[in-house]
Amino acid sequence: MKRKIAPSYCRSLWSAEDRSHIAKMEAQGKADQVTMTEFSITVWYTKEFADIEEDVDGYIAQCFAELNAAFKNSKVSIVCISVTSYQIPSIRFRPVRGT
Repeated sequence: MKRKIAPSYCRSLWSAEDRSHIAKMEAQGKADQVTMTEFSITVWYTKEFADIEEDVDGYIAQCFAELNAAFKNSKVSIVCISVTSYQIPSIRFRPVRGT
């Protein structure tokens, strides 16, 4: 079974250059399954989350540990690293009129 890298509706939004780059990256990944690839994620969290989570940095570290364990168990040569985390000031939800 061939795995798709994104749903067709997403791929249709990519430029020809993007599609070419992705095709090259797919070919490289199939040819080289040994080289470890790292990618980073910036984590944003709310004040409300920080209020209920005693150790935000520990929570984030645990999430990354579980993610990387899943990659390793799946024999995927990818490691996710967290570079930074930030607390956003606030999220305010506005009701949508007419619903």
